[in-house]
Amino acid sequence: MQFPEHLAPDFMHIVRQVIDANEPDQAKLKALWGTLATLQGVLIAHVLAGRIGTTVFAGPFRGMKLAKEIMNRPFAPELLGTKQWEIHDKIEELIARAYKHIVIIGCDFGYSAVGYALRVPEAVIHACETEAAARDLCRDMAETNDVKERVLIAEKPDTDKLEAFSTDKTLLVIEDENQAAPLLNPQQMPFVTKMDMLVKLRLQESGAMPDDIAARFAPTHDVRFIATAPFTFPLDKILGPDYPLEHFDSLIATWEPRDAPVCYAVFTRKRFVRHENG
Repeated sequence: MQFPEHLAPDFMHIVRQVIDANEPDQAKLKALWGTLATLQGVLIAHVLAGRIGTTVFAGPFRGMKLAKEIMNRPFAPELLGTKQWEIHDKIEELIARAYKHIVIIGCDFGYSAVGYALRVPEAVIHACETEAAARDLCRDMAETNDVKERVLIAEKPDTDKLEAFSTDKTLLVIEDENQAAPLLNPQQMPFVTKMDMLVKLRLQESGAMPDDIAARFAPTHDVRFIATAPFTFPLDKILGPDYPLEHFDSLIATWEPRDAPVCYAVFTRKRFVRHENG
């Protein structure tokens, strides 16, 4: 990792807060690692933005503009377009289905919400996020990309509205499993069986895929699990020989912080499934 000399005092102030926290040493070490990686991630992202601008470079949302308000975080995965690289092909397949409604639970600052709005111009995007600051950033992203009329932002999903338009062609994207637990129970929310779904799920404690959720939807959906994996981007092709690149930088640039191991699951509706309500 490399830290500019003029930023070292500010970074040390952040690090000292972690060191001085009233936590066990094991927790401090984990927090230190995350803090240093985050700081380096922000630095690399700004260096990249200085070279290639602030438009998403690759991936399914290539061409999307990043709002300046999100750039106090490690935004390199979004800028490079490597975010959720494991499911890029699945995102493309879903985009091709031309949904009328796309519901995103846990939209954070709006990368996926705005990305889908740009790629599926006939769809209304229903972006839900419990954090008020993230909702504000999502609005900034939607406005920056001129799609604010089609990105409807709320704290949580309105289940009555979800049920009302579930008869249309609808995609449910769940980025935060905790915010959407009832929607992953078709007995509690039967209308979800009429939707395709793309879900980020926590792995079981053993590291196994959460087959219990797949079993709930087995009668109505084909379910495919996709494991996450590290990804390194050839930063040297962008930064050039004048940037003293370390191998670890390429991994940090595409690092997506998560508080637990996860996988992705694609739930695709089976054809000719009979529903009691149509």
